[in-house]
Amino acid sequence: MLGYRETAIARDINTPSARQVIEPLYNRSVGRWRRYEEDMSEVLPMLNEWAGRFGYLD
Repeated sequence: MLGYRETAIARDINTPSARQVIEPLYNRSVGRWRRYEEDMSEVLPMLNEWAGRFGYLD
């Protein structure tokens, strides 16, 4: 998984999104969910539990 970009470049990918496959990971979207934090207040405890299980929380 760490070498996803090199693996993708070595393969013949014939899809419309082929160029996106080799793009580096980005973090421009980090925190955008906070715009909806108030609307999501009822489900955030459940989502936080799952995020913690998968190691997404600090």
